[in-house]
Amino acid sequence: MPPGRYPHHVTIEAPAVDDGWDGEGAIGEQTVTFSKAADAYAYIEPLRGREYWAAAQIQAETTHEIRMRPLDITLTNRHEIVFGTRRFEIEAVRNIGERNVELVLMCKEKV
Repeated sequence: MPPGRYPHHVTIEAPAVDDGWDGEGAIGEQTVTFSKAADAYAYIEPLRGREYWAAAQIQAETTHEIRMRPLDITLTNRHEIVFGTRRFEIEAVRNIGERNVELVLMCKEKV
């Protein structure tokens, strides 16, 4: 795929849950780690940004739209998109026109 329409190289990561079982009878907390599921080219566009005051902290929230071609894997809101040092949580996946030509991912950047 030429990078003209989709100039950003991204990595899609899938979650893996560790139940805390170490095989010796001890059970700890569940931890979620992410591992590479696919590489793709995408177009990343920020839609809005805002800062709000919550729990006596300033927290930033930026919402992005990420467009890409469909992949061999089925993307869900459990996957994350990695672009350089930035991470995006997928909030919704839209298959435009249900034609499997382009996916639009509504994402929230992790800060």
